[in-house]
Amino acid sequence: MTIAQFRQIALSMPGAEERSHMGHPDFRVNGKIFASIADPKKELTMVKVTCRGKVKSSYLGKVESSY
Repeated sequence: MTIAQFRQIALSMPGAEERSHMGHPDFRVNGKIFASIADPKKELTMVKVTCRGKVKSSYLGKVESSY
């Protein structure tokens, strides 16, 4: 997966918009960050996973990783 593909998937979420926080792109719904591109040069990304409003886990890794 490329940064462009990650961005496309993040923006496909209903109500998602791209903004910037601390100098890197992030993706939000209702003003809350759910994903970010932590370091575009190193292709590091982060995705938050929540359950009933509580953050259960987050992942920071290269977008090229596959699961």
